[in-house]
Amino acid sequence: MCSIPFKPKKEKMIPPPTLPSQDMAEIQMAEEEERKRARLAKGRATTLLIGGDGDTTSAPSYIKKLLGQ
Repeated sequence: MCSIPFKPKKEKMIPPPTLPSQDMAEIQMAEEEERKRARLAKGRATTLLIGGDGDTTSAPSYIKKLLGQ
């Protein structure tokens, strides 16, 4: 039979390391930086004349007319 004659010893649990607490000022500064980056990225996108699909307007064209018609 397969039986274990002894019980393995349980290892003690190591508590997880404590995370450093952030100040409210640090959190607000990080949020402001994120908003600033978003504004700058949006500014670059709105200066483009055409979108990612390219120019979707029809090209100017004309029909050649013969004299007398």
